Amino acid sequence: MFIRYCIVIFLSLTFQGVFSQFREGYIIDNKNDTVPGLLKYSTSLVNPEVCIFKRSEQGPEIQYGPEDIKAFRYLSDKYYISEKIPVEGGYKQVFLEWLIKGRASMFTYVPNGLQSRYFILLENDSIYELLNTQQVREKEGRTYQIDKKEYVGALTYYLNDCPALFPQIRASSFTSKSLTRIAKKYHEKTCDTEDCIIYADESRKLRFNTGPVMNTFLPEVHLNNELPEELYTSRKYGFGCVVEISNLSFLTKRLFLRSGIIYSRQDYYWGSDDIYWNENDEVLEFRSLLIPFQLNFQILKSKFTPFAAIGITANIRFNYIEHSHLLMNHITQHFDYNLGFKPLQPGYRAGLGVKYTFVPELTFTLECMYDRGGRFFGTYVKDLSRTSSIIAQCSLQFNLGTR
Repeated sequence: MFIRYCIVIFLSLTFQGVFSQFREGYIIDNKNDTVPGLLKYSTSLVNPEVCIFKRSEQGPEIQYGPEDIKAFRYLSDKYYISEKIPVEGGYKQVFLEWLIKGRASMFTYVPNGLQSRYFILLENDSIYELLNTQQVREKEGRTYQIDKKEYVGALTYYLNDCPALFPQIRASSFTSKSLTRIAKKYHEKTCDTEDCIIYADESRKLRFNTGPVMNTFLPEVHLNNELPEELYTSRKYGFGCVVEISNLSFLTKRLFLRSGIIYSRQDYYWGSDDIYWNENDEVLEFRSLLIPFQLNFQILKSKFTPFAAIGITANIRFNYIEHSHLLMNHITQHFDYNLGFKPLQPGYRAGLGVKYTFVPELTFTLECMYDRGGRFFGTYVKDLSRTSSIIAQCSLQFNLGTR
């Protein structure tokens, strides 16, 4: 029940954060007036078809199409202009994303097909599309698709006053990053009076944090998909390291990835006294490396930050020892059957936590997770065994910088 509540909380907060997020920005109307306000932010990889704008937090939302305004921009972030481009069957007014402004400005348009189109605008000139069509060739009975790279010849022609850039043009790829780099180099070599402007959110550079982690857990083992067995472990702690990746460009800033690796040793013994055994109650033991992959959503963005999390886990178990085959048969009700033990146990998790930022380079995280793993043995078809654990975990994360 706990994990269901966590998933519901996580999904509701995530959808609210992603789909209802407004950021400061402005629009430029068809009279060339700049109107400041709030713009609805989209994490989609395609260019927006409309711009949703409001003048204030409580103001009404107004929807603008490419015919209604000349441009809109998020402060210190993406910039879109309205432009007519060729499409199949004619022309269409769309919002182009402005990648870089300089002596050679670059734009991109990504429609629903996710095939990026690129355009170049020279000073006092018209906008031209850069092409990279594909050609089908056959060789030795096999069919190949190759890039024709028309954009290489086009850039060489448009930027012919800078021959030092030709080798880089020939080695370029048909991507936003590569074309922006060429336009930036061209501007730096041909203009001494002003710098070019790259329209990107510099704060969205990937941020990497890592550090040590310790946990303690309360495990339960269900060997027949019924009530948990009276199996207990004498060691209920683990240690390792965690890694966090935040500021992912395709996600809202409140979402970040968290992973790591945690070592623990688990010695299980039989806790029931309904049967007397002439030997000790040790049943089995193993070591494990728990590798979680979870997505965290920050509920508040402040020095003290609560978050919700969901994810999957890979529990890699090794050094398996079965101390009492007789006792194992009694517990599992698989008499004289050698169950064995599969090293990899997949699972999933959900939970809540808080993060405290001492300084930008150092944060402390405390979280409570519910982990559930299926197929505890994993070696026979009708294996209904599973595990569940409530985990309390704390960690320190040090900032490794940005990329």
